[in-house]
Amino acid sequence: MRLQGKVVITMLLPLAGLLAVVVRQDLANTRERAIEDGSASLQDAVVNAATLFDGQFRRMAQVADTAAIAVQDYRDWNPEELFGFAHAVVARDPVILAFGSIWEPGVLQDAPGRFMPFAERDD
Repeated sequence: MRLQGKVVITMLLPLAGLLAVVVRQDLANTRERAIEDGSASLQDAVVNAATLFDGQFRRMAQVADTAAIAVQDYRDWNPEELFGFAHAVVARDPVILAFGSIWEPGVLQDAPGRFMPFAERDD
C-alpha cells in the first residue's frame, strides 16, 4: 500500500467520521433550539391573545351587568326605547359588537313568542 493510502486511512477517514458526528449533533441541537424558540414564541402569543380576550369579555360582562340594572324595571321602558338603548350601547363602546334585549310575550307587547330587539355594529 502506498503512503497516500495509508495517510487517507489513518488520518482523513477518522476526521471525516468525526466531522459527520459533529455536524449531525449540531443539526440536532439546532432543531431542538428552533423548536423551543418557536414553542416559547407561540406560547407568548397565545397568552397575549388570551389576556386580550379576557379583558374584552370582562368589559362585555360589565356592560351587560350595567344594562341589566338599567332596564331591570321593564314597566318603565317601551320596545322602541329598549331598541334605542341597545343601539346607544353598541355605538358608544368599541368592544361591544352587538347588544340585544329579550322578554317574554305579554310583558311589553301581546305578540306570541319572545321579542328580541338586536343592535349590531356595521363595521
